Amino acid sequence: MFFKRSFSTSIPKSIKIVSKEGTSNEISTLKIKVKNAGSKTGSNGLSHLLSSSNFLSTSNKSGLRLKRESELLGGSYNSILTRDDIILESSFLKENLPFFINSLSDVLSKPSFKKHEFNEITKPYVLNYYETLKNDSKFNALEELHSISFRKGLGNSLYYSGLKSISIDDISSFAKSIYIQSNIEIETTNIIESDLNNFIKNSSLNELPIESSIKLTEQKSYNGLESRIPKSGLTTVLFGKPIENKDFKTYSLLSSFLKTKFESEFGIIIDTKVLKYDSKSLFYFSTTGSNIEKLNSIIKSALNESKKVKNLTSFDKLSQFELSESGLSDLISIKGEDKVDLSKYNFVVVGDVDSVLYSDEL
Repeated sequence: MFFKRSFSTSIPKSIKIVSKEGTSNEISTLKIKVKNAGSKTGSNGLSHLLSSSNFLSTSNKSGLRLKRESELLGGSYNSILTRDDIILESSFLKENLPFFINSLSDVLSKPSFKKHEFNEITKPYVLNYYETLKNDSKFNALEELHSISFRKGLGNSLYYSGLKSISIDDISSFAKSIYIQSNIEIETTNIIESDLNNFIKNSSLNELPIESSIKLTEQKSYNGLESRIPKSGLTTVLFGKPIENKDFKTYSLLSSFLKTKFESEFGIIIDTKVLKYDSKSLFYFSTTGSNIEKLNSIIKSALNESKKVKNLTSFDKLSQFELSESGLSDLISIKGEDKVDLSKYNFVVVGDVDSVLYSDEL
């Protein structure tokens, strides 16, 4: 695998920068999003291990030193994993921008993957994190919905389960392939743009490869499938559908409509969303509880209501509010349609599979 490298003192043209006004004069935030670094890329669990290795040692300083220096400056940092991206985020006093832009840049350009940190910190952490989720029926149902809806890419497991062996060398090679300039987007709040540009020019982001030889494949989607996973504890039943991003607003309207029809109650949890990704989106409606008769009634009613509704645009105000609350304000102005096509959908049951209706019985 070969990379072109750049060592200029100008802002790399391939790096996108978005600056926003903040609500505080003192506190600033800096996010570096590494696109195509999320769980959709690479083997199952690889991105989770890489994200959890961020902010450990770099060639410049140890993870402990970075943590202590950040705390002394009153700042904080975190690495977040999504299906699309890995996001490095930090908040700090405005005058400490140089320290944090350099620190986050070094995490990407100068990682030092050490075997003892992987064995003693990263791996135990991710396995413990997965352990807290594996008995959650809703989490497992959503993971399964992604799996049957997309198979590869967005269908990959979000977190590392420990079932597949991944080495420190695998993580290092993966980081080299996706920590590249063309994948970088920077978002800031309450930072003077000229200051930001000057510090980026002199940061180690310039040392990242410009592009990778890895080519992303087109994301495929699948519909009309059913999966049933027996599990003790609460039962989750859901139906969902992978959709094109152009249909996101229409299914967002459907989600808003369903929220007016079905609400969580004692012993029953209702949830409906449209999850937006770079290449596709995924709509779902789920209900979780122990009263199987009630779950059957809710899921059947929700599906039938979704199929027959013909005035979804009347729920646009509610949809706009929910999009704004979810940080998707840029989608508010998009127009949706009055009805959806749910003649085919994916159906997932996790829990008491013997008692829950099959999809063709709804």
